[in-house]
Amino acid sequence: MTRIVKKISGQYIVESSDANIADIVFGSSLRSDASVVINGNLILSGTSTTFTNAETKAIATFDGNTYHSAKYAVSIVNGTESQLAEIMITANATATQANVTHNVYTDAVAFATFAVTGNVGNTVTLSASGTGAGTSNTAKVQRLYIL
Repeated sequence: MTRIVKKISGQYIVESSDANIADIVFGSSLRSDASVVINGNLILSGTSTTFTNAETKAIATFDGNTYHSAKYAVSIVNGTESQLAEIMITANATATQANVTHNVYTDAVAFATFAVTGNVGNTVTLSASGTGAGTSNTAKVQRLYIL
């Protein structure tokens, strides 16, 4: 199988003799000042944090000096139950606001709640608190930061 990366008219093209490219791995980050087009699935792997139903734990942070807004997708598993929430955060020098825009779960009620602290100039922290019947929650977080 041959993989070739070519630059054509300012675009990097990945070609392969195999129609099913298994993996394309970038170093620590992929940066683009233009569109990134993916024909097929995009699978994102987030950081993992475990917390019990009796505790509140930071699941994500960002530097308020660098970013003023963030959007998080948080997937939480509690035993056989799962919860997925989308959380948007914006901050200025004096305040931080968060909104859970979507929150779906397989149990009768959500088993985690969310809170945000900090502001621009400080670290902004997204925390989760366990509220479910199980003993352990595992949260995975995907991040989108906006300059």
